[in-house]
Amino acid sequence: MPTDEWKYVLDANVFIEAKNRFYSFDIAPPFWDALRHLALSGRICSVDRVKDDLGKKKDPLRDWANNHFVFCPTNTVEVVSSYRAAQQWVADQPQYTEYARSEFARGSDAYVIAYAHAYSYVVVTQETPSPNAKKRVKIPDVCSAPAFGLRCVDVFQMLRELNVRFSSFTAQAGTQ
Repeated sequence: MPTDEWKYVLDANVFIEAKNRFYSFDIAPPFWDALRHLALSGRICSVDRVKDDLGKKKDPLRDWANNHFVFCPTNTVEVVSSYRAAQQWVADQPQYTEYARSEFARGSDAYVIAYAHAYSYVVVTQETPSPNAKKRVKIPDVCSAPAFGLRCVDVFQMLRELNVRFSSFTAQAGTQ
């Protein structure tokens, strides 16, 4: 059940899929305003490694991220310790290929999980569990491991739990 104490850390795909699909900047500006407000109020954040991922492509998302969102550092003792634990858990899972393990180690996913583990955050991702996957380590699978026991939700669940509502509508198209 939701609590006012929960804080959320967002995976890169939350931003990327929103921009490319259901909450593009030109269709749903209130979504981006809500993320900005929630980040500034301390309810949500992401990590510096996600900001790096978003900065690889010169586009409106990179500009928005640089100017309107909170990205927390991953070089703290707590996060580094949790990152090592996540890497060890993945290394101990025989189903993953060496490629999957190295991609997980290089990407931002492990740092999102580590941050959530270190500071008791809820992980927000659009990934779905795939416990039998061999070629890719999925965030929900690591979160649900007994060693971590992290809550993992999608962006819609996060918005519900934070009572975000988009209630205004202005029709501007198709009138002559």
